[in-house]
This record gives sequence, C-alpha cells and structure tokens, in this order.
Amino acid sequence: MKENEIHWLGKRSRSGRQRRNFADEDDFVAAMQTACEEHGCQIQRFVSAKGVFGTWLIEFSRDGKNQRIVWNGKEEKLVLQVELPQGGWEEPSATAVASADIQGFGDGIRLLIGQDTDRIV
Repeated sequence: MKENEIHWLGKRSRSGRQRRNFADEDDFVAAMQTACEEHGCQIQRFVSAKGVFGTWLIEFSRDGKNQRIVWNGKEEKLVLQVELPQGGWEEPSATAVASADIQGFGDGIRLLIGQDTDRIV
C-alpha cells in the first residue's frame, strides 16, 4: 500500500484545540485497511491530510469499481465515494462514527462498504 501525506491549508477548528490525528499512527492505518479488506477491497493507497481536522482517505477497488472512504474531519463523518465512468465521484452514502477512535472508524467503514454495492452506480 502506498502512503502519502498532504498538507492542508485552513482555519483552526472551531473548538480551537488540536485533535488527535489517528491517521498518523501505523496501527490505525492497518486497522482501516483490514476493515476494507474484510469486504473484498483491494487497497490502493492511504492519504492523510496534515491539518487541524485530521482528514484522511483510503482508495480501493472492489467489484471492478474505484472507490474510496473519506473521513471528513471538518463535518465529522465518513463518506463512501464511487468513481463515475465519465469522471468525478458520486457519494452514495455517509455515516457519523459512534466514537472517534480505531473501533468507531472501523465500524463506520464496515457499515459503509458492507452495504449492497449493486445499487451503487
């Protein structure tokens, strides 16, 4: 799996406190990869944005489709995105996480990619 770092430009979070960026931790990355692989996903890369919101994404392919799970740290939700044949991304589903930790993010990923993908795109 290829891992990239991205430096995000933006304002400080509303609370003004620095959040823990789980995406910087090897055990977190491995757990998110495992959550995807449990549903037949072939991981392509993990990208962590360096910034106050802790945004990250996992790109993968499944059933011949390029997809990704994005943690939108600003809105505090996980978003499933599916690449469209003509370009761009569709967002068929999103979910909040029960807890902002390895277990909560893993459960959120399992929920999103465990859905019936035949109805997606």
